This record gives sequence, C-alpha cells and structure tokens, in this order.
Amino acid sequence: MPISNYIIGFAPGLLRTYRTALLLDLPEILKHLPDSGSLLDVGCGTGLVSYEIARLRPALNVTGIDIDEKSIERARSYSKLPNVRYEAKLLGDISEKYDCISFMDLLHHVEETDATALIGECLRLIKPGGWLFIKDIDRNGGYFSYFMDRFVSFATPVRLRTLAGIKDLAPTELSASFEKRKWKFPQPHLYLVLTPASPSAPR
Repeated sequence: MPISNYIIGFAPGLLRTYRTALLLDLPEILKHLPDSGSLLDVGCGTGLVSYEIARLRPALNVTGIDIDEKSIERARSYSKLPNVRYEAKLLGDISEKYDCISFMDLLHHVEETDATALIGECLRLIKPGGWLFIKDIDRNGGYFSYFMDRFVSFATPVRLRTLAGIKDLAPTELSASFEKRKWKFPQPHLYLVLTPASPSAPR
C-alpha cells in the first residue's frame, strides 16, 4: 500500500502541497487539460492531484479511478469537491466517454504489456476531439522518483521510460500531438499528448 495512504490521514494538506506544488509542475500540466467538460484521471491514488485539478478548474468534472480501494476511501474522505468523484474501478470497467484521460506518473508502475493495454483502452473512452495526456518521469535522470518509489513507498514495479519508450506503448490509432521533456527539481518530467489519428478527432 502506498505510504501516502498513511500520511494523508495525519496531514492531507501537507501531503497535497508536497505532491502538487513541490514535485509537480502543475502549470505545465494544466496547459494540456481541458478548461471544462470531463476528465478521467487514471491511477489517482488518494486523489491529491485530481483534487488540485478540480479546484483550479471548477468547470471541469473530474473522475479519479484507482484499483486500490483503500486509496479511494482516503480520496473520498480528504479530497472532496463538488466537481470531483472517485471510483475503485479498473479502466476496462469504464464505459463513459471523456473529453480527456490522464495518466499522472502511472505508467512507470506498470509492466510493458499492461501499459500497452491501458493506453489501448483509452481509444474507446475518448470523446471526438478528445485526447490522452500522459505525465511521467524520464528514465534518464529520474533517480529521485526511482528511490522514493522503490525504497520509501516500496512500490513494484518501477519502470521509468523515455518519451520514445512511452510512445512505443501506444497503438497506431493514437498519435503524438505534443511531447516535451522539462526539468523541475529534483528530476526531469515527461509530457505527452496522444490523440486519435483521425481527421474527425483533432485536438
């Protein structure tokens, strides 16, 4: 179980600030999310990032899903807003379509085959004109994330990838419309927007 499940019970505000203000470049993330409509945040954990996105985008309806029921219970207790909800579900069990789907530091916790399957699932869930936004840590220089995940949170697996490695996971029906590697202390972050490769569904 992620260590955040324990910490959030004692100091949810502090943990949220640590995660969203110190570790993430939230302004960069928000550039690639819709102002309104619907967002599905896959692997939301205890809801820290989903909450912050919903707080800053009050016209955006955010749904956070995670397979860990305890994490979802924590999210519902400590990360409540009118425009965010949390569900303990697999991505494969989702049938509703969304304007945007996000993977926030999710893929480096997923084996190759499962990561490919997750990205592939998004094809049926993206509304026309919608997109998949992936934010992750670069394998080249992502030592802090690897250390924290492996030896503090005791997460397995921890498979950091490059931008090229992440793009290789995507089916041919999804193409990269934006990609960026950006340093924010203490490590380099990766940003990737994938859109259905169809003239009827541009970003």
